[in-house]
Amino acid sequence: MNPRVRALFTLLDLRSRGAFSREYETIVRTQWQPPGEVTALQVERLRALLRHAERNVPFYRARFAEHGIRAADVKDLSDFQRVPVLTKEDAVANVDRLLAGAGRPLLTRKATGGSTGERMVFYRDAHSMARNFAHVLRNHTWTGLTLGDVHCLLWGAHFDLKAQQRLANRVINFCLRQRYIDAFHMNRASMAAYVDRLRRWRPALLSSYVSAATTLADYIRDAGLPGLEIPAVVTTAEVLFPEARAKVAAALGAEVFDRVGCREIGNTAHECTAHDGLHVNAEHTVMEVVGDDGRAVAPGTEGAVLYTSLGNDVFPLIRYRVGDYAVAASSAGTCACGRGSPRSADCGAG
Repeated sequence: MNPRVRALFTLLDLRSRGAFSREYETIVRTQWQPPGEVTALQVERLRALLRHAERNVPFYRARFAEHGIRAADVKDLSDFQRVPVLTKEDAVANVDRLLAGAGRPLLTRKATGGSTGERMVFYRDAHSMARNFAHVLRNHTWTGLTLGDVHCLLWGAHFDLKAQQRLANRVINFCLRQRYIDAFHMNRASMAAYVDRLRRWRPALLSSYVSAATTLADYIRDAGLPGLEIPAVVTTAEVLFPEARAKVAAALGAEVFDRVGCREIGNTAHECTAHDGLHVNAEHTVMEVVGDDGRAVAPGTEGAVLYTSLGNDVFPLIRYRVGDYAVAASSAGTCACGRGSPRSADCGAG
């Protein structure tokens, strides 16, 4: 392992009391397990979360009692569909009651950007942040990146860019050789400078909003510039249509991967080299595609996405409807890449 990366893992473990390495070592192994074993671990973690929520989270204690649900009765993902959907409005109105009341550790307050509706406050602790970050790093490796290779982010959320100035994030960026480019100030002059930086930095991976990546690709094409020859590009935050994928691949000389997630949950699903749907980070998330009745839709059918975070005990979001839609995967069994985690098909914002 790269010495910088090893040092970062040590620091993350000190902060999370070993939670980071425990999770990372687990999921590096479990990603290659058969689908049934991955699902068994997911259900085991889900049942533990439901028991915790029933005992320690006022909102769920009342909600479960109201609907005659006992955590002990949820044996599998089919039983889980009896749990009522949590809307964003529910979460906004019940922030204090969604906090776990027992053994509450030091919390970090976070919030959504509010771009698709009312701004939502939520909380994480060091343990949940470490587990989430383990999945982020595992997803990076699915693109062919070796941790410690140069990784550029064409990014624009103001709070994300501002957060990079904090000491902890500066350490992470140094150890992982991550470099940021502001996607909210893209014009002909700035993009000429961005292209120059990317040629000099020679990143192994570029992460970007879909619209930012396609804007950069348009600039390169219209200016008649040679491709950037970046090995991998990951797009997120917007729907990646086939035309956009082809445009980015041609102009940046890259293999393009799609990623889905939300600020409240973290990374939820990521494309692999087989490009046959997106693998759900099943050890960390339950991702359901449901109809209006809250039940799973048939494979190949579009429905609303519900997320359940399995790694955040202090502020559980269970069957949380954020406004995304997806097509339920029609393929079954192990992916051609060899990973056993379930897959969703095309995903997009509502």
